[in-house]
Amino acid sequence: MPRTTMLSAVLIASVVNVPAIPLIALLSDRVGRRPVCLAGAVAAIGWAYPLFALIRTRSPLWITVSFIGGVVIATLIFTPMGAYLPELFETRLLYSGVAVSSNVAAMLGGGLDLLPTHDATAIADARSSLHLAATRPAHRLRRHRVEASQLRPVGAEPDVV
Repeated sequence: MPRTTMLSAVLIASVVNVPAIPLIALLSDRVGRRPVCLAGAVAAIGWAYPLFALIRTRSPLWITVSFIGGVVIATLIFTPMGAYLPELFETRLLYSGVAVSSNVAAMLGGGLDLLPTHDATAIADARSSLHLAATRPAHRLRRHRVEASQLRPVGAEPDVV
């Protein structure tokens, strides 16, 4: 599949998303932020399989449709967040409450999705990396001792074997 197909699909989805943002903001003002965020989360779960099925068709039209759906669904979640998070905290806790809650959620959401993707090779790579990190000081010390034992005074003749 040409790279331009995916780039064009993302570009079109982004353009379609621009008018969706104020419409979703109006919707969240009318029905509430929490219901819109929850609807977006449920829609994201439901859209996961159709998104990949549409991408697998390799048709530029269906790939674009899948991206538009994904971007608009993400907008359902993130557009109301700017107003929803400050509403959760009283004024004296507002800045720290919003900062901690959004950053902890980002760390957990961004980090925990990697856990199921680990396979045996990743674990093996991690073990070998830990092994190298643990044994590197010993190798350096050994190399230093060898280099130190080979030192000789300036002008001394090399040992003849």
